[in-house]
Amino acid sequence: MGVCALNGHGWGEFLVPGNVSIELAERRDADAVVRLLSDCRDQLLGQGIHQWDEEYPSIDYVVSDVAQGSLRKLVLSGRIVAVISFDEIQEPEYSTVRWRFTEPPILVIHRLAVSPSFQGRGYARMLVDHVEQSARDLQFNSIRIDTYSGNTRVLDFYQRRGYERAGEVYFPRRELPFVCMERAVTI
Repeated sequence: MGVCALNGHGWGEFLVPGNVSIELAERRDADAVVRLLSDCRDQLLGQGIHQWDEEYPSIDYVVSDVAQGSLRKLVLSGRIVAVISFDEIQEPEYSTVRWRFTEPPILVIHRLAVSPSFQGRGYARMLVDHVEQSARDLQFNSIRIDTYSGNTRVLDFYQRRGYERAGEVYFPRRELPFVCMERAVTI
């Protein structure tokens, strides 16, 4: 496995076993990514989880992620089946959280989504492995994420990976808080 250099950040293609690859998303991928995010949103709403809505995440977020080089796609046999966005940009709401790890640089995961028909196959794990390996390679000190408190499956996923709760924040149009989590980057 390896990360090749991209825009001086080293967040490029990540090799995984078999016919699966993790690649930098491109502008031409935007429509497929938005469809994937919409499918995930619909699945969440069907489960009574109001994490995402018609406004978030939108095509504007996807296009911005692509332009900044922060969006990765997991491709299986030529099809985008999962995505993750990560960079150094922290939400303003994070300033109210009592983080344990405060020494920069800090990497932030923004959106992780696996197509409903491909969930349960380890693709989320592969994408987060990619982020964590990138953080190690680039010598980040910690990784942060916020996760909707109503989405216990994802909260459990990150806790099993060693992420610890640091606090809660609220975002517009959501009745429940988002749990802010972090973990140190270990070499």
